[in-house]
Amino acid sequence: FFSSEAFTNMLKNKQPTASSIRATMQQQHMASARNRRLAQQMENRPSVQVALQHKQVREEHAQR
Repeated sequence: FFSSEAFTNMLKNKQPTASSIRATMQQQHMASARNRRLAQQMENRPSVQVALQHKQVREEHAQR
């Protein structure tokens, strides 16, 4: 036999609240923004630029 408080807590734990969903979505959004910034920084590294140029040249030769 559950007290009403225990039952309410059980229900609360089962379904995420709107605020917890919002918080999760915000965290995901922030993480993806961080990942985009990191990808941009990596793309601008000289060593990565060189690697991308080599890849592009190889692809152009493969198409001929």
